[in-house]
Amino acid sequence: MQRYVLIPFKTLYFYLALHNSNNDYEVGQFMKELSQLFSKLITVVVNEQIKEEHSIINSEVIDNESKNNTILSKLNSLWKNLIPDIIFEMDTTNRTLIPMKNNQQYSLNAMSDGEKAILYYICQILLAEENSFIVVDEPETFLNASNFNRLWDTLESYRRDCRFIYISHVIDFIVTRSNADLLWCKSYTYPDKWDIKNLEYEDELSRMFPKELLSEILGARKPILFCEGKKDKLDYIIYNSVFRDEVIVCPVDGHNQVIQYTRAYNKSPILSNNSAFGIIDADLMSEEQISSYEEEGIFTLPFNEIEMILFTEEVMCSVLEGVYMPEEVKDKIQVFKDNFFNLVEIENEAIVQQKLKKHMDNELSNYRINNLQTGNEMVSEVKEWLDNLNLPMIEEAFSNILQQINWNSDYRELLKVSPQKNSISKGLANKFLDSKYEEKAKNKIKLDKTLSNLIKENYFSHITFK
Repeated sequence: MQRYVLIPFKTLYFYLALHNSNNDYEVGQFMKELSQLFSKLITVVVNEQIKEEHSIINSEVIDNESKNNTILSKLNSLWKNLIPDIIFEMDTTNRTLIPMKNNQQYSLNAMSDGEKAILYYICQILLAEENSFIVVDEPETFLNASNFNRLWDTLESYRRDCRFIYISHVIDFIVTRSNADLLWCKSYTYPDKWDIKNLEYEDELSRMFPKELLSEILGARKPILFCEGKKDKLDYIIYNSVFRDEVIVCPVDGHNQVIQYTRAYNKSPILSNNSAFGIIDADLMSEEQISSYEEEGIFTLPFNEIEMILFTEEVMCSVLEGVYMPEEVKDKIQVFKDNFFNLVEIENEAIVQQKLKKHMDNELSNYRINNLQTGNEMVSEVKEWLDNLNLPMIEEAFSNILQQINWNSDYRELLKVSPQKNSISKGLANKFLDSKYEEKAKNKIKLDKTLSNLIKENYFSHITFK
């Protein structure tokens, strides 16, 4: 019969002395009861150590190899790989273990939560029968990333006869397991209907999504929203603050990845029980491009770049009102706007050229030569295509738009077209609004639910996740 060992560690186990427990707990009895009490586990280890020592004493040959092969020696050997400055000695009277540090004894209860968790896991693994399936629920509980990786690497290496099955939602742990099958419980129907997918056999998913991202999006019960950036960047902070009640926000670096993953997710039959959306910077895109992406559930930010949301009236007022008097807030914002318009006028030519480059990049990425023809014919086709792009007309049209925005002092439209995030957020904002303005604005949006709701209502009302 195959043996299974279940190892939960969801609560903090305190050591409790077990009176008259000298003969109460043997390994077999303990494993049958599947006791989760830390104190009983320690008692079992001590009883096993005493039994092994009696066996050595009663044997004809007493050697170091036998002494080093007891359960306490194994425990200390494994422990030394993880926390070398602590060893355990045995209290045979009270049937417990005594931690020793710098030759000083202290109580098991004085150990940190992480140390207790490590001790609990080591003891369970030592007591597991040969060739067991060891099921570990939340193997990272109470442990930091460096500790849980080293711990389970060590225990897996020590018990090569066993198969380890981990139940985890922690991506940092999941992605570190090498030579492992990644299983996904897609659905469960009471009492015993399970739909489990082995993702190692799902070539489509493995090819389209990196393991870290796959671990994050599988099992999501809300729609997925892919965005640009990383979890410590502005994109994630803004979108998570605005949409956290509706979607799970997953940052995936650049806008190409947002588009790629959104399409792949929605086309996958395996992920058909949920849906994905994307949101990307406008990046001087044409209205035609924006509409095309929206048909695929990929929305475009109503600003050229995410940083511009920090310079909306709502955010600037919210950040400054707690620091300055109302008239001073009004004056600061107006001075900032005036200088913003001036900067656009100064950098007009560079902004227009950037717009042309974006337009050309997009056209080139979509252009294909479909017909088989000679080299000269292909060159002629490309030249004709370039002439038909009519870049001078696009250049003039966008230059006129910028000029019109400046003449009308149309600040909201300015935020939609300006690509000057660095000179604005790092330069003008700190000079004319407040020092370290960008950080203050990010924190304000993250912590102020009223402000994030206002941003959603005023700038993202066109986005629905259906």
